[in-house]
Amino acid sequence: DCLTSPHGGFYMTRDVFGSSGDFVTSPEISQLFGEMVGVWCVHTWLSLGRPPRLLLVELGPGRGTLMADLLRGTAAFREFSASLELHLVEISPALRAVQWAALRCTNNSSSSGGSDSSGRGIHTFDRTQVSWHTSLDAVPDGPAPALYIAHEFFDALPVHQFVRDPKRGWLEKMVDVRTGLRMVLSPGPTPASALLVPRRLGGLAPGSAGELGALEVSAVGMAVAEKLAQRIVRHGGAALVVDYGREEPPYGDSLMAIRGHRGVGILDAPGSADLSAWVDFGALKLAPPSPAAVAPPAASVTTSGPVSQSSFLRALGIEMRLQWLMRGATDPGAAESLAAGCARLLGSTESGGMGESYKVMAIHRGDLRDLAGF
Repeated sequence: DCLTSPHGGFYMTRDVFGSSGDFVTSPEISQLFGEMVGVWCVHTWLSLGRPPRLLLVELGPGRGTLMADLLRGTAAFREFSASLELHLVEISPALRAVQWAALRCTNNSSSSGGSDSSGRGIHTFDRTQVSWHTSLDAVPDGPAPALYIAHEFFDALPVHQFVRDPKRGWLEKMVDVRTGLRMVLSPGPTPASALLVPRRLGGLAPGSAGELGALEVSAVGMAVAEKLAQRIVRHGGAALVVDYGREEPPYGDSLMAIRGHRGVGILDAPGSADLSAWVDFGALKLAPPSPAAVAPPAASVTTSGPVSQSSFLRALGIEMRLQWLMRGATDPGAAESLAAGCARLLGSTESGGMGESYKVMAIHRGDLRDLAGF
């Protein structure tokens, strides 16, 4: 609710991205990021057999920069562009309006603009139809295959935090509101701890679970991953997840609040700061489709990765693309900006880069092999 409540949620009334906002994401740093995601989409579409219709779905599109760069960068692949039907999952009216402008949308006959619950438009660059939805459940489920992009989406989903007590077992961190806002521990196990702790610990290597004294689990994140897997089983396609995080070991307490590019207390003025948690990719890999949704074994869901963002982008040819752009740059300042942006996308955490702390994972059917970047 601190992020998405219509009554003062952080994302609901303003543009929070970019240098003038509260944080900066990869698409805002360099056009190369969106272009490389576009390369991945085209390669995956080819691996799917060039379907004449393809749903391209982005979860939490931010300012729309990634999608705008992707569409521009793939425009030369006319057959791919002609197959696209674009769906953006965005709950914030303010960000929908920003995305509408970034994609240079115009109204179609059934459109009421990009800031209501069912906005539709036409992307003016290649006439791709664009639809907005408030949830993944509202996005058409087939019959065409779909590519799902979740860039810095899972980190914004809520988490449960648990602490192991030698006598009382796994206790849940909760917010006490009686004397101001403060974190407290539940007096005993909660329904969430009874459900989530065994599931997450069950995915760890033998012996490592007993070493943990704290555990953080995003039940919503695991549910979204399961929904994506179910859709992919039924209709084909793949999901690309890009976020800061790791596979193992699971986190104990990574929840943080950011306001104006600075860390603040997570209970400091709720709704005025971005809340996020590092993504537990190991938990996302534990979210297969339910048995009722499973198709023939060859079409069962699997994952590729996670790999580092640096490894993923390099495998897709980001350095070659950078050199091509720099050769064509007539402004020395533009060339320097391109090089600096690429360096930050690929760089180590110690150098202020995102290349190692950000990971990339794909969810796809077992019969879709050799995904680009992995």
